[in-house]
Amino acid sequence: MKLPFITAALARRRARAELQLAVRNAYFAVLDENGRLNAELDELRRRAADVAEKGFAVLHRRSAIEDAVHTFVDVFDDGMLASMVGTAFTCAEVDAIAGVLLAAGREEAGVTWLECHAEGDEYGDAHNQGDELDEDDPQPTAVDIREYAHDLAA
Repeated sequence: MKLPFITAALARRRARAELQLAVRNAYFAVLDENGRLNAELDELRRRAADVAEKGFAVLHRRSAIEDAVHTFVDVFDDGMLASMVGTAFTCAEVDAIAGVLLAAGREEAGVTWLECHAEGDEYGDAHNQGDELDEDDPQPTAVDIREYAHDLAA
């Protein structure tokens, strides 16, 4: 048997409990969103302070230049490539390649490029190993490639 008065009271109590649960869930969702927005606002304030201090925006992700350098280093960190084409480059071009490799922490690759290029250098060139004599200078000075690489990286 249903009692209309009790049934209506139970329905109101159930509706009130469901409403309280929905309000509580919405309240916690708003608190979470507020926390996220405050963190984002703090980050924006920090970036604005960086711009005010340094006069330019500070990027927090890798730039296109960094991506290009990483790709360059991955491609040119190849001893076989250096041995095949190293002598075809000028001294300045090999210095540039070796400089990027050394700056990226690939010392062996930079030295390899210098050594492979030096095999084709003539007496008097920047990377000459000093194995040919010149009549004007009977005692050529050999270039220490590893020392040259360290000077290049500095």
